[in-house]
Amino acid sequence: MEPLSPPPITWPNGGTLTNEWVHSLMSSLEWSSWNFPPSHLPSVMPVNVFDSLILTAKIVHRERNCVHLDDLDSESTVIVVGDIHGFMCLTVTTLIVVLGVSRPSSSSSPGNLVRKSEDLNA
Repeated sequence: MEPLSPPPITWPNGGTLTNEWVHSLMSSLEWSSWNFPPSHLPSVMPVNVFDSLILTAKIVHRERNCVHLDDLDSESTVIVVGDIHGFMCLTVTTLIVVLGVSRPSSSSSPGNLVRKSEDLNA
């Protein structure tokens, strides 16, 4: 019996990317990479979704180069990851799985995953 493929990825209503949508995207891409040849990518991620994702990713190129972290405890350490150009599927997926999704912060820019190290061990 052939495993059931995930439904094609759709762009979220209103264009707001949620944690749930990102996890669904990651799951679909991971499953498809193990079960489909590369030629099946358009059936997993239709061209319009791919285009929207690429246009949204351009925000990363306009982001600040410095991240200001305020109100940190003296024992806190921070991991800041940036400049992952060209490695989205492998690097971002791995980072999200290992580090988790960062909490929204007014001091972090959209292209960076920022987590306090004590949160990593929780």
